[in-house]
Amino acid sequence: MNICLRFKNKAHNQAFVSDFSTRIKRKSIKGLIINGCFAAGIIAQQIAKNQPITSRAEGWSLIKVAIALLWIVGIFFISLKLERVKKCHKLIFLLFDIVQCCAALSFIPMSHSAFKEMGDNLALSIGWGAGLQYIAGILLIDSWQIRTAHVFFQSIFYTLNLAFNGQSTYSSYIYLIDSIVMYVLFFYFSEKFTRMEFLEKRKMYEDSEAVKSILDDITEGIVIITRQSKILYMNQPVQKMFRLEQQKTTEELFSRIKIKSMMSSGTSKSPTLLPNEKQFQQVMHRLKRSLSQIIFFLVLGPMLN
Repeated sequence: MNICLRFKNKAHNQAFVSDFSTRIKRKSIKGLIINGCFAAGIIAQQIAKNQPITSRAEGWSLIKVAIALLWIVGIFFISLKLERVKKCHKLIFLLFDIVQCCAALSFIPMSHSAFKEMGDNLALSIGWGAGLQYIAGILLIDSWQIRTAHVFFQSIFYTLNLAFNGQSTYSSYIYLIDSIVMYVLFFYFSEKFTRMEFLEKRKMYEDSEAVKSILDDITEGIVIITRQSKILYMNQPVQKMFRLEQQKTTEELFSRIKIKSMMSSGTSKSPTLLPNEKQFQQVMHRLKRSLSQIIFFLVLGPMLN
């Protein structure tokens, strides 16, 4: 993994990205919650206010509502055409990120005059709520690079607004710069640690698959179980012998063993034994030999799970 958080192995990159349908489902649920609540809140405010739009801030809020609703309609349409648009998944997620960037933009300084009429406490409450909406909005952006760039340009907008209105101070610039650095480093290292955790799990998976491949090549039967008698793994000889799948219990495994006849220990091993008895002895010998090779990998069990 390089400094841009790109995997050196293409297989790791493909495995890190979830299935297209899973990503769309996850994104649609999160988007419906975030953008849906935002749109519903703005519309409810306008209905309760029962007045025409009088400021640029209100006009921009309604534009953001339209963008949020467009995002919801778009993700719903994509979810209905998954197989047709699957090949263009990179372009689709890029477009959704760009649209979400527009929906998450905050132009609170544009309503500065309105805040004066509200009073300090109400203005602080609205500003705090707008901050929560902004954080939720940018978390809906998948690409950490676009997310970081959005925070950077949003901070630049606030800085320029302070400078043009003559309200800037050194402390305000320090506060904005500190916020930019904090969020850029936060998004970067969050993504980095997520990918490092994936690489560790991927290595364990690849090691377990290598061990399974070795065990499948062994001619003897091998079964890995837990203390709760749950079968974690059966190699190919055991599966073929008992015609069982992996998701079985030890009770189902040993219930396949049936004794059809018994022979006393003093019975002569003469060639005159009946064919059925000889066949029974051969089967029992194979079963005894295979079952004696059952290994209880209590240490390797979690890795092969």
